[in-house]
Amino acid sequence: MARSVVPVPLPSTSRATDTRGISRARYVMRSGWRHGAWQLAIIALLSSILFFASGPSATLPRASAAQEAAVAQPPAEGNLFASGEVVVRWRSGVSAPLLQSERALVAEEIEKGAVSLLQVPVGHERETVAALSANPSVHWAHPNYVRRIQATPNDAWFPEQWGVRKIQAPLAWDFATGARSVVVAVLDTGVDLNHPDLQGRLVPGRNILNPGAPPQDGSGHGTHAAGTIAAIMNNGFGIAGVASGVSIMPIKVLEADGSGTDTHVA
Repeated sequence: MARSVVPVPLPSTSRATDTRGISRARYVMRSGWRHGAWQLAIIALLSSILFFASGPSATLPRASAAQEAAVAQPPAEGNLFASGEVVVRWRSGVSAPLLQSERALVAEEIEKGAVSLLQVPVGHERETVAALSANPSVHWAHPNYVRRIQATPNDAWFPEQWGVRKIQAPLAWDFATGARSVVVAVLDTGVDLNHPDLQGRLVPGRNILNPGAPPQDGSGHGTHAAGTIAAIMNNGFGIAGVASGVSIMPIKVLEADGSGTDTHVA
């Protein structure tokens, strides 16, 4: 007999969060690499698989209601480079005709006759870089990248997340932490729909075992997997998800004891 699977909206609830945590910053200058939301999501899935293989599941820590107000929100991501600026190294001095053709002006001589900071039309930085790089009078050209310190998340358990550092996820976090439009389905024992470290990360999911019921976790394993992928970062509580900006779709295919049939999983 065919089973009908009905999407179940997630309950609209909020839960307090914990402000405990360690806030540290490593003053390391990073540049050049751009990691997209899909790359982060793939890394998150691989990381969660490694966690499953390395030991028993564990639920994410909870918090007291008195600590909700002081939760810090993640800072907004800034631009990767200065608007309307390009840096260029010339092979044999500044080429005035080339500058004119690209509607560029020399804003500053970094190294006279050799390296220049150019002012270019806003929004055309990469286009200008491509045109300059293709010209034989140019040795190299690139946008005027913004450099930032690499900050360590203040999530309480982040210092224990050796796997995150092993895969060098903090390098990717300098540029992106995932996009909400990227949805990662977690086929497991369900997810704790009220967990404070996953609020705002969940989209409507499905309960394959009991269609019509919410995909609530009865084990903790699915919540652990979802947290590894997308737990809220920089809220002073719990852990930092590898791709904390993505969305999680909880799909309950396993019983509380961790078992499930092929037909349920498929």
